[in-house]
Amino acid sequence: MKKSDRATGRRLHPVSVFFFIAKSIMDLLYPLIALILSTVFRGEAKPLWVAGGILLFLAVTVFIGLLTWLRFTYTIDGGVLHVEHGLFIRKKLSVPRDRMQSFDTAAGLLHQVFGVVKLQIETAGGTKPEVVLNAISRQEADYVRKALYPSHAKHAADMESPVTESAVPLPHGAASAPAAQNGFANETPDGPTKRMRLSDIVLYSATSGRVVIAIAVIGAAYTQLDNWLEDTVLWNNVLSRFAHVRLGWLIAAVFVFAWVLGVITTTIKEFGFTVSLSQDKLVIERGLLERRHASINLKRVQAVYMKINPVRSLLGLASIHLVTAVSTDKGGTPSLLIPIVKRSEAGQILEMLLPGYRLSSDLHRLTRR
Repeated sequence: MKKSDRATGRRLHPVSVFFFIAKSIMDLLYPLIALILSTVFRGEAKPLWVAGGILLFLAVTVFIGLLTWLRFTYTIDGGVLHVEHGLFIRKKLSVPRDRMQSFDTAAGLLHQVFGVVKLQIETAGGTKPEVVLNAISRQEADYVRKALYPSHAKHAADMESPVTESAVPLPHGAASAPAAQNGFANETPDGPTKRMRLSDIVLYSATSGRVVIAIAVIGAAYTQLDNWLEDTVLWNNVLSRFAHVRLGWLIAAVFVFAWVLGVITTTIKEFGFTVSLSQDKLVIERGLLERRHASINLKRVQAVYMKINPVRSLLGLASIHLVTAVSTDKGGTPSLLIPIVKRSEAGQILEMLLPGYRLSSDLHRLTRR
């Protein structure tokens, strides 16, 4: 690295200012809403004061976002990533290469518009990313990866030569991996690939049980807004229109709405799900609005299991999950390997993506004791 880089540090892409502003808004939004609502309900609010307060709030968040970007720098020196950040209290973080476990990238809508990605670096023993560079160019992400993980640089050089098709027999829906897509060219898969069709993703979403979560969210929102809704004319008109409808039909309508909402959100999250074997890593890409790219070292895989709920059991389907030493998912939950698959094909897919893993058919039920 150049001496100037070590002295001044490298900055994030200027578009990261928007992400810092958004974070500042989210941090201050709830106190602002509480203040405005309490003032409005007491009848003490004047439109001019409210508008002025909102403009002042936006100006403060823009200033904080810009200053946060200016104060955030990172350098790479001797295989160690140094990060300095903080508005008033300067925080310094040094992460050596030996502690790094994974380099994951993601690209939301704003990232895709400006041609940048978010780089997340996880370390051993952590349950969340140790370092997050929320907006850097794809070339910069590739540079950071290669500087901290030289094996990636060697692998990228090897991939410049033509790649022959894999000799591994691929089941339905799998194919040899093409060149990296969506800008994630820093970790090109060179092994077999399993791509989920849109119909498979929709089927996974429809049978995932997310409807329970959606109902819980709707119920929580209603309990929080119930008192406020009762005082609104629109809500009273809605209740009067549906007063003649039986309670059972209303419950069924809420259930269907929650189920459709769960299907849509899960489909958006898992859209274009692709898993590939690349050297000693599993490379997973997914997401419509935010395209995520994650890698899992095969040495970190501790167990593989299938999740079968009653609906999938009737259809002969299952989802395959991994248990890793340091999970790549938020909150330490297992990683999703295959969203939906026929149970008869699960063993073949595991042998393709996880060499050495075999799905045992010799299973025994627990005794009644």
